[in-house]
Order: sequence, then C-alpha cells, then structure tokens
Amino acid sequence: MTEPVPSPSDTARSRRRILYADTAACVLLAATAALLVIARGMATHGLLSTVMNIVAQACAAGAVLLLVAALWRRPGSGPFLLGPVLSEREDPERVRAQRVMRALYWKLIILRSVVGIIVLQAALTAISAILPL
Repeated sequence: MTEPVPSPSDTARSRRRILYADTAACVLLAATAALLVIARGMATHGLLSTVMNIVAQACAAGAVLLLVAALWRRPGSGPFLLGPVLSEREDPERVRAQRVMRALYWKLIILRSVVGIIVLQAALTAISAILPL
C-alpha cells in the first residue's frame, strides 16, 4: 500500500513551521552571541572558573555551527543524506511534501539540541561568574 498524497494545505503548514523554526534559530543565534559576549567579557578568578568560562565559550561555538546548519537546510536543497532513493514513478507532489517534512524534521532536531547547549552555556557562565564569590 502506498501512503496518501499530502494535501497542499499540509505542505503549506509545514512550510510555515519551517519559517517559524528559522525564526527561532535566528533568536537562538542572537541569544548565543549575547551569552558569548558576556562570557568573553567576564573576569574569572581561579582555575575552575576559567575552565568553566572556556567551556561555555566552546558551547557557544558549537551552538552557532549547529544553528547555521539548521538555517542552511532548505526543503528543495536536494536529497536527504539518509533518505530513500526516489524512483522516477513517484508523484512529484509526494516528493515535494517529503522534502518539506524532512527539512522540518532536520531543523527541529537541531533546534532541540541547540536549546540544550544554550542552557548548558548559560549555566556554565552563571556558575563561572558566581564561583569566585
């Protein structure tokens, strides 16, 4: 049995969700940059505080790389790395809908990971600031 062809409204809804995910990625990119500026401008006292601050800055670099990868992925950017090989007999609407869903899935997975990294970065920065007190 084959799957039913997704309706154009489902595809449009997924495209809107991709736009929302891109907006969230831009906001997270700004938050990461702000935390990086705070971490770089903070005076650290002691070895543990310095190490935590360096790890927080490394988290920022990793989050930025992941966010750029999330923003880079577009629904029409070609075949998905681990996706099935599509035959020529496939319906073009189904192929287009699958690409949109894969791009949305890709973005949401990366955004979920980045949120965790940013929370870790913020916690390390806060602990690094409070530790010398």
